[in-house]
Amino acid sequence: EFAYYSLMHLVDHCVSCHSRLAATSRPIFAERLLARIDLKEIPPEDISQLYIATRQFNAAVKSLERHLLDKKLTPREADYSGLFIEYIRAAIVASKPVDDIIEFFEIYRARNDVPIFLDKRLVFWNKALQQLRGEISAQPKFQRAKAIFANAHDLSRAPSNHLRAVHDLVAASIIRELLALGVVTNDSEIAECYYMLGIISLRTAPRKA
Repeated sequence: EFAYYSLMHLVDHCVSCHSRLAATSRPIFAERLLARIDLKEIPPEDISQLYIATRQFNAAVKSLERHLLDKKLTPREADYSGLFIEYIRAAIVASKPVDDIIEFFEIYRARNDVPIFLDKRLVFWNKALQQLRGEISAQPKFQRAKAIFANAHDLSRAPSNHLRAVHDLVAASIIRELLALGVVTNDSEIAECYYMLGIISLRTAPRKA
C-alpha cells in the first residue's frame, strides 16, 4: 500500500507536465515499468493517470474511454472530476483523429443518464472540433494560437466554464509545439505564450471540492 501511495504521489507530479507535452518518443522504460504492475489492482481513475505519467497517450485515451463509458460512473461524477477535459487533452496529444473523438462523444451522448447541460456541452465540443480540425494538424503559427485563445476567452468569462475546453486545449497544443520547435524567439512573444499556457492550465484544471 505504501508503494502504491508513493507511486501515485509521484504520478500526480508527472501528469501535470506529461499531459501537456507532445508524444514524440517511444517510452521503452515506461512500457517495462507498467509491465511489472498489476493494473487490475489499480482504480480505473488512476490507470489513465499512470499511462499519461509514463507518456503512453494512446493507452491513456483507451483507458479514459473505457472508464467514461462505465455505467458505474455517472456523467456528473465524470464531469466534476475533469475526466472529459483529460480525455480531450490526451486525445489531442496522442494525435487521435478528430472524427474518432467526435464519434466517442456521440456514443457517450447516447447514454440515457446524460444531463442536459452536459449533452449541450458535448454537442458544442464536437462543433468546435469540426471547426478546429485543420488547426490541430496544421503547422503551428503564433497568430493562430492567439486567435484561438482569444476565441476561447470570448466564449465565456466564467473561470470554471468548460465550454471553451476544446479551444483552450487546441491553442495550448499549438503553443507548446511553437515553444518546443523554437519557432517563437521574440522575448515578448515567448512571455505571451507562457501567459496563455498558464491561463489555459487554470481554466482546464479539475474542480476542487
